[in-house]
Amino acid sequence: MNVESEPGHGAAFIIELPVIEIPPPLSSNVDAIKKQQPPVIRKGKILVVDDEPVVRSTLARVLTKMGHTVDAIADAGKAIEKLDSGIVYDLILSDVRMPGMNGIELYSRILEKAPAMKNRIIFITGDVMGLDIKTFLTTNNLSYLAKPFDIELLKEKTNMMMAEQSGDNPQESAG
Repeated sequence: MNVESEPGHGAAFIIELPVIEIPPPLSSNVDAIKKQQPPVIRKGKILVVDDEPVVRSTLARVLTKMGHTVDAIADAGKAIEKLDSGIVYDLILSDVRMPGMNGIELYSRILEKAPAMKNRIIFITGDVMGLDIKTFLTTNNLSYLAKPFDIELLKEKTNMMMAEQSGDNPQESAG
């Protein structure tokens, strides 16, 4: 870095930066990565519970395009009705803050009915910084997406949770 200056004529600052050449990726590695087949992810039945119509429809659309069967509903009470009717879900995505029964209460009710669902719920929240929500999520080691969420992250979390399931029935330990 240099400075050239003459009184009454201003100053010129000269900054010299080194040029670093980055070698291109090895084509054989790139080709190998492109040729890898994505893992086969089991398709399943997913329940989406969110009181916001745009969020609910976006989740349903993305999950359906991924090949899953999706039930999308607006409130936790209706989610309990679906579970009580005997419908078995492989995964549940639930908003945390909803009118009436919130996601935390829904989680407790789900675990009463089907304890095996404990690690098959993804929470969606715009309030991850609220102490009560943060405590709930971390204490229970729960998966969540913060609103607004990245669609690719939603797909990744969904695929990960579906891949972790080895074909077992999520409600087999229900009472």
